[in-house]
Amino acid sequence: MKLSFAGRSLLGFALGAFSLASRLKPSVWIEKNLFLPSGGSEIKPGLVSFDQRPYWREPIDCIVDPSVQDVMVIAPTRMGKTFMLKVIFAYIIAVLRLPFLWYDSTVNKAISISKKELQPLVERNKCLRDRKPANKDHYTNTVMLFPSAHFEMFGANSDAQASGETAAYVLGNEVGKWRESTDKEASIMEQSQHRTETFEGIRKHIYGTTPTLESSQEWIAYREGDQRKFFVPCPHCGTMQELVWGDEKKHFGVKWDKEAKREDGSWDMPRVKASVHYRCENIDCTTPWTQDDITLAVTDERAEWRPTAEPVLPNKRSYQISGIYDHLGAHSMEALVSKFLASRKTGFLTDRRDFWNALMGLPWINDIRSITAQSFSQLELSYLRGQIPEGVKVDVYIMGADVQTWGMPWVMAACCYTGEVYIVDWGVAAGWEDLDSVQTDYTHGAPSWVIVDMRFAQRRAETLQAIYARRSRSWVAFQGEEVMAEVLRIEKTNAFMGGTLEKDQRMVIKFVVSTYNFKIELEARYSGEMRKTFFPQLPIAADPDEVEQQRQYYAQISAEKRVPRKRKRKGLPEDEFTSPKNNHYGDCMVMIHSLLYWLKNRQTQKKRRPKEVKAG
Repeated sequence: MKLSFAGRSLLGFALGAFSLASRLKPSVWIEKNLFLPSGGSEIKPGLVSFDQRPYWREPIDCIVDPSVQDVMVIAPTRMGKTFMLKVIFAYIIAVLRLPFLWYDSTVNKAISISKKELQPLVERNKCLRDRKPANKDHYTNTVMLFPSAHFEMFGANSDAQASGETAAYVLGNEVGKWRESTDKEASIMEQSQHRTETFEGIRKHIYGTTPTLESSQEWIAYREGDQRKFFVPCPHCGTMQELVWGDEKKHFGVKWDKEAKREDGSWDMPRVKASVHYRCENIDCTTPWTQDDITLAVTDERAEWRPTAEPVLPNKRSYQISGIYDHLGAHSMEALVSKFLASRKTGFLTDRRDFWNALMGLPWINDIRSITAQSFSQLELSYLRGQIPEGVKVDVYIMGADVQTWGMPWVMAACCYTGEVYIVDWGVAAGWEDLDSVQTDYTHGAPSWVIVDMRFAQRRAETLQAIYARRSRSWVAFQGEEVMAEVLRIEKTNAFMGGTLEKDQRMVIKFVVSTYNFKIELEARYSGEMRKTFFPQLPIAADPDEVEQQRQYYAQISAEKRVPRKRKRKGLPEDEFTSPKNNHYGDCMVMIHSLLYWLKNRQTQKKRRPKEVKAG
């Protein structure tokens, strides 16, 4: 009987199983055989060692555990998730020798990892280099035909790529950035799991990611598993515990002196950093932990992963760990507290979310905030419409414009890179020249940008061409998506698509924005939770027309309400924003705040770059 390719692979695996008991655990084999070249994103070069990061051993060993099929690892950025997948990549090639796939957030990201990390790993290690195919066409950035271990890489935002090759194993990097399910298509994560159905009984899916929202697909997958936490012993009393952030309700966790403030109420950071410590979960243990104690606890031989929930299916395993455990990286207690306080000080709710996602490895929970007429009155400052408050130093003026058949509603704002937004004026422009005049009239002594919604299909071509004609004046296009994994991304689009000038590639900058994120941001600002967006007061002797214009403006920017999602869909938030017809000024506010967020981050990177260059 002639076996199929899958059948031969299964037979080879079965024959190899006889020696499985004598085979080293994957983590042990990796430590004995793998040398990391320089240039890796997270781990220092040299022989692999898990002594300082023992929490990676068990997730890696799942690759040969017959009781495990799906593994989801949730961890902060730059803590070793890609490293975990990279060494599993090496183990499959050298030991298991079965076909496998790697999915990343985009094809370009996959190619970058292949060039910078996977290929250097192959070249540096003889056990991999000897299996490298001699034919160059069989060893490319995305396809590597090792003997019995066909390897291919895909972008996880393309259905065409996701539904292709079959394999025994799937490795998934940054699932939080993958396309989730839609009304027409299953999520990329679900599609990737279909690729292994031929290898039933031995197939595995191992994913590593930083979390996003509590309703995101990666956190749902984590909760479907056994939700393992890494428990460590207290260096002083021996109590086994998970390392956590110390909020006001807990007597344990990361703590600092809450009285370390200056007279103006700001934090005295030298005093804060000097006071940072960790408190044991055992209330009778009163000795504070130092950073060295964290190291002792994490590397103690008693430290172990413990399941904290019953999985949906017994073959689903999940792990979550915070940055507190990463004593080797940029996650020291002192650094974490500094970043936490900085995120509370920033003018953007997104930065607070980023602290919990990127540094603590936890999802962001969005609570609905109440917005009333009283909320807006508390955000009015003593300046009149058409002006800015006295003494405010404006970093950039931003105008948002929403294109309609009958005109273009616009809002002009004076913005600061610290997050403050002062609404200057609003109105409806009849044509593009009117928007030119608004930009000229209201921007003095600071740069100005104009962001225009390009979604209105009937005027899209006209809109893109108008933006292209004014690109030297910092005009950009806006495209809103309800929910994206990333807060925003920058793309280019042809201003003359479908016309005779299409071949000239006359491109405009397009901001693709997760509108859900910025509507949450504005909700927090309008409710007064974050006092960062302000409005002009009406003059004392305001006429009825001025009062009505102010009322209509407030009505439009608060027209969208957050309500429970009518049609539940896996991977989307439990709530959604209603879509009233007359919310054009509200759309302008989303545009303004999203562009300011990008400009603020760009400015921060510019300031940081000279310091990084100086430090080498």
